[in-house]
Amino acid sequence: MDSQTLAKISQSFSHELQNGKIGQKTCLPFIRHQLSEHSITDIDELFQVMVVGGSFYQKALMKKTNEGIEMVSHQDGSQPPFLSEQALMDFLSEHIDPQVKTVALNFAYPLHPVTRQGKLDGTLVNGSKENTFEGLVGEVVGERIENYFQKKHHRMVKVSVANDTICLLLSGMMYHPWNQLAAGVVGTGLNFAI
Repeated sequence: MDSQTLAKISQSFSHELQNGKIGQKTCLPFIRHQLSEHSITDIDELFQVMVVGGSFYQKALMKKTNEGIEMVSHQDGSQPPFLSEQALMDFLSEHIDPQVKTVALNFAYPLHPVTRQGKLDGTLVNGSKENTFEGLVGEVVGERIENYFQKKHHRMVKVSVANDTICLLLSGMMYHPWNQLAAGVVGTGLNFAI
């Protein structure tokens, strides 16, 4: 491919992004996410990260230190189908460590981003054929989890939620400045971050 063709592709790509940014018709729609300006965890705080989506889940206990973030423990396993909000809440009740007060949830389903009390969260757009999340579609996921834990377990838990593409992008922030990163989804099932 010659440099003139690459320049045209680059210009077209940039034009499509600009159209999307101002709400005009584009073949590259996108949703902007506003990240928290401050960490929601304290130094020496034990917190939990979880990945929910697909056939398997992962969870890890993490600790924030002055030097960075260290993994304390990691576990994964088969994930049940989430046909309802209650099925998800039962699963989280079983898998969220009783010691933690902060949970970061990588939720591999379509979310419309919401910033809530300084935390990234998301409204569930829809489920999938295996995970319909009846009762949770159209709701703010992290907020619902917090309310459930408060009501059912009499426990305050801060929950930040993002979909898997945004979590992939956030993982890059450990190594690169935010203004050098971008992420996207091509079709279904192909997420990328650069």
